[in-house]
Amino acid sequence: MTIYKTVLKLLQTNKTPLLIGVAITAFITLTQSGNIREEQSAAQNTKIAVLSDDDSTVVQGLEDYLAEEQQLVTLSDTSDEAIDDALYFGEVAYILTIPATFTEQLEGGEMPKLTAKTRPDTFSKVLVDSTINQFLNTYLLYQDAQPSLSQSELIAQTTETFQNKQQFQLDAAYNQKNNQTIAASFINLLAYGLFSTIFSAYALVNGAFNRIPIKFRNNCSPISRRKLNRRISLANLSYAILVTLMFSIFVLYFSKITDMQVLSLFILNILTFFLTMVTFSTMITSLIKSADTISGINNVFILGSCFISGVFVPSEILPDIVNKIAAFTPTYWFVQNNHLIAQQTMYTRSFYNTLGLNLFILIAFALAFMIIQFINLRERGSAILNKSKRTAR
Repeated sequence: MTIYKTVLKLLQTNKTPLLIGVAITAFITLTQSGNIREEQSAAQNTKIAVLSDDDSTVVQGLEDYLAEEQQLVTLSDTSDEAIDDALYFGEVAYILTIPATFTEQLEGGEMPKLTAKTRPDTFSKVLVDSTINQFLNTYLLYQDAQPSLSQSELIAQTTETFQNKQQFQLDAAYNQKNNQTIAASFINLLAYGLFSTIFSAYALVNGAFNRIPIKFRNNCSPISRRKLNRRISLANLSYAILVTLMFSIFVLYFSKITDMQVLSLFILNILTFFLTMVTFSTMITSLIKSADTISGINNVFILGSCFISGVFVPSEILPDIVNKIAAFTPTYWFVQNNHLIAQQTMYTRSFYNTLGLNLFILIAFALAFMIIQFINLRERGSAILNKSKRTAR
């Protein structure tokens, strides 16, 4: 009980660094909750930019129609970097690229091949794609039925066809997938807030007990070194379990998941990632004693892996080389599992195989950290034993 009280006092004394992860997670969750759900409900008001190498009447007609149905915006800079920035910062959610052969393909009776670049979390992508396809298909039907009409006349008839607005209701599977995508974006935040809080706590407690004066004093106590380390580990683990429950309940509350199967899969992923966080924190704080190095690992590895693994910046807009590097971190597989769960409405054998493989990789990370910790403890024990033998001689 004395160890638990000591650990609790250490955590209370150094509560500021522990609360940083809590504050960041709460802030992002609260601010993004309204924004994401507002975007989901605004399926008919997507920000669209059109980049066209064809200035025909048909293109103009399509742009006018999109302006009526959605929110058409103009990008001042159309370089690849500027487009990625516009998507990331929410200036635009859907960028349509029209090739120079657009009109030529239409006149040949073919559906033009268009490319679209969207934000990974754009819920209305399917609706925008459908709007464009319906407009072009209708134009082709009129062109095939009345080949003598000009482009302007065909555009006028096509536009007139869509004047009568029809009410529509989103498919249940579409809504379910959107809600699960929102949940995944919230749960991903645990990769920083929870990981950072657990790691900081382990660093504070283990760092305090590993100080030379404290170690000498503990060596004089009637409690064996193994029993003392076991009690410290249990105290750290108890704290880790407590904060994991608090973080998970908070995030899952805002995710508003009602499907028990989906909720169970998310919880399973969190628990597997929990093993990785605890074993990593134990290993690092056992190997490294420098407070500056510990702080650097917190800022570089934990925070850095969140940026390259899709927590803060969607992995879909990151270069392939960055995603390949991110695959060497457990955070990447935690995020991949969340996205995998979010995209499913029917759970097939293929889904469970992929999920199981990703969970196995997370467990492999945890086992690797445990093995390194075991080797370190064994070598340290051997060193102490050899030193004792030399002293006895």
